[in-house]
Amino acid sequence: MSGGSAAAGVSGPPPQTDYLVVVADMQPAAGTTAPPTVVAAQILGLNPAPQYILLPGDVTNNGDNTGFSGQYSRFDVLYGGVKPKIHPVPGNHDWGASPPGGDVTHYDAYWGTQSHSTDANPPHFYSFDVPSGWHIIALDSDQQWVGSLNNPSATYTAVVNDLVANQGKPLLAFWHHPRFSDGTNTTDPGGTGDTTVVSDIWNLLYDNHCDLVLTGHCHSYQRFPKFGKTGTADPAGIREFVVGTGGSGLFTLTGAGRADVNSYQVAAYDQLNSKWFGYLNLWLTPHAYRWEFVSQNAVGSEAPGQVLDSGGPILSNL
Repeated sequence: MSGGSAAAGVSGPPPQTDYLVVVADMQPAAGTTAPPTVVAAQILGLNPAPQYILLPGDVTNNGDNTGFSGQYSRFDVLYGGVKPKIHPVPGNHDWGASPPGGDVTHYDAYWGTQSHSTDANPPHFYSFDVPSGWHIIALDSDQQWVGSLNNPSATYTAVVNDLVANQGKPLLAFWHHPRFSDGTNTTDPGGTGDTTVVSDIWNLLYDNHCDLVLTGHCHSYQRFPKFGKTGTADPAGIREFVVGTGGSGLFTLTGAGRADVNSYQVAAYDQLNSKWFGYLNLWLTPHAYRWEFVSQNAVGSEAPGQVLDSGGPILSNL
């Protein structure tokens, strides 16, 4: 299903200056069985290979710390061949329990310097530029003490300072918990994982002309139109992708009148997929982007490896 509008004045596919792959919620505890192994094998077999792999959390999928080291060992079997290209952030399962009661020791030990756990305050916050000129921000949305506009915390302040230092660049951010989402996850209202933490940072990014937010947590693929601060369409807003399709059991999305949606956002979805595991391809060029969602386990006419959703090029908000 194609979505989005071609940028005015742009014809044909844009130059693939920076090629990123995005996927979250892996469940390496499944060991050698599909779907985690198949998604990983597809990503490792891409030609040309992606320059960057963004993981918005839940590299492991344990509810506690038991067996974490074993899960990271299995993850290494799946993705160790591209580990230097990976940019991770923790998810709630990587913590083992919601902070501050959880323990992210195994995550930090596996990723080492890639975890960014000791190089700055707050831990797990970092940012970097890619050659096309885009600026990418990574943060840990599990830290519920991040605070709000009236009580700024280390993470919120770090984002503020980073945005000030990188004005004038197209902007992308990624973390684990979606600002907008849908799915049956009884531990979160509506399955979103949305909190004051997430909404405050979303609003901050909106005020700074952010283009894209990439998340996981809800085990489905969801793409939204550009949204403002309140979940309504806004041509100057942020487009969110939920890519919780790396191998953990997919959430059931149900609702009257539309078989796979159960949300106040029914009319707002651009694309929602609760059937297939897979990954997101993302191409960034100076001041534009385009995307493809590729299936792992579709059937019939939607064969494995088929592009189930695509769009762009879209001009950035700058």
